[in-house]
Amino acid sequence: MNQRLAPIILLSILTACAGNSVKDSESIQQSAIQQAKAIDQDPQSVIAESLNLQIEAQKQDLYFFSPTYMRQAEEALEDAEDATNAKKQPHEIIAHALTAQKLFKRGLENKPTVLKQLKATFDGIAMLQDIETDKILSPDFQDIQDDTKDLIILIEQGKTTEAINEQKDILIDIAELEIKTLKKVYFTPAENALDKAEDTGAEDFASKSFTQAQKAIETFEKFIETSAKQREAIKEKSKLTVHLAQHAENIAKAAQPLLKLTHETAEDHILFIEKLLNRIATALNQGDILNLNLNSQSIAIAQTAEITNKRANTQVKASEQSASWKTEKAELLKTIEALKGEQSTLEEKGTPIQNKADNTATPEESMIKDATIEATDSIKRALTPKDKETEAAPLLPTTEAVNKSEAKLETEQTTEKTPSTSQPEKITNEIAPATATDTVSSKEAAPEEDIKQESSTDTSNTEETPDN
Repeated sequence: MNQRLAPIILLSILTACAGNSVKDSESIQQSAIQQAKAIDQDPQSVIAESLNLQIEAQKQDLYFFSPTYMRQAEEALEDAEDATNAKKQPHEIIAHALTAQKLFKRGLENKPTVLKQLKATFDGIAMLQDIETDKILSPDFQDIQDDTKDLIILIEQGKTTEAINEQKDILIDIAELEIKTLKKVYFTPAENALDKAEDTGAEDFASKSFTQAQKAIETFEKFIETSAKQREAIKEKSKLTVHLAQHAENIAKAAQPLLKLTHETAEDHILFIEKLLNRIATALNQGDILNLNLNSQSIAIAQTAEITNKRANTQVKASEQSASWKTEKAELLKTIEALKGEQSTLEEKGTPIQNKADNTATPEESMIKDATIEATDSIKRALTPKDKETEAAPLLPTTEAVNKSEAKLETEQTTEKTPSTSQPEKITNEIAPATATDTVSSKEAAPEEDIKQESSTDTSNTEETPDN
């Protein structure tokens, strides 16, 4: 009877597996039919085993890594359940269930092969997931997934060489999608910031700043296209480009009201700038500098900030040095205690430590004695403060020091060419003396040493002046 059923079962299985099939689909079906003839097992137990394999295949995501094996296995499992419901012969039910089992197993075996042969593609997909392409550009990411699944199907069909050759095109698509994602994340905000600056009128009222931001954005786009793997550099350049665009926007907003200044509002504008400088001076405990012009005020504030920073750094170094001394002291004290313990042990044994100069001392006794002396000396050195900066606290910048720095600036500026000014620039020059060419670092304008020297000179001059 089994021989009469075999052609019927085979026809049923072949019909179910019609369409795209794996390379060994037919051999799997024949093997299942032959095994079903000889098996003496309850059909439901065979189906239960097939269901367990299905669960494992689902855990391994064979819908992606072995889609054809997975599809045919589930179709065979459905046929087994349909045959059971139709109360067909047990061997026919078992043949369908065994076919499903074999297909599930082949699918599980196929996954490692797919991962090995298409490793470059899967590495690219993982990289895209790291930069969240699957969320930012989900349709494009899904296209890559679909193309990869096509390569997997080729491997299932035994066309591995063809799959490897076609993989090259997918790798190109992955690289392009990587750049597209990075532009979406990092370039688009910079582009939007520049558009906002342009809407504010930066192209007309802050042309220099706007041009600088424009060039930065063009350079940034090329950098993403040529250096997509330099993620940290891309982040930093994105931030810088956005800041340049925002700077152009702010300059344009600040420049436009200057064109409408009158004699009355000009003073208010200068007082406003002075108020901004004074806010910084107050935070630094700067003395009264309102008698200076705006440029000199900025120099004085910069010098005070530099001095304050040096004081803070000195305090940090002193704290670190103090902590180091405490650690060294604790370690040396621990060493001395250990040596004293060894010395006491030797004395208890009736072998007191001899004088170092005594030639009769044993090597062990001499070593302990020398180590104790050396540790004691080390503690003394540790407890003796090392050279510290004993100079008097630097003085805050004086009016004379600022004037001296200002005179130096004026001397340097006489050698520079005098630029031709348009009407808006002329108004700006009248309002704010601190122009770009006047800006100089506090180190060049008036070093701290000059301040100290001048302060001491002022003191000595005062002492030497006789009473009238």
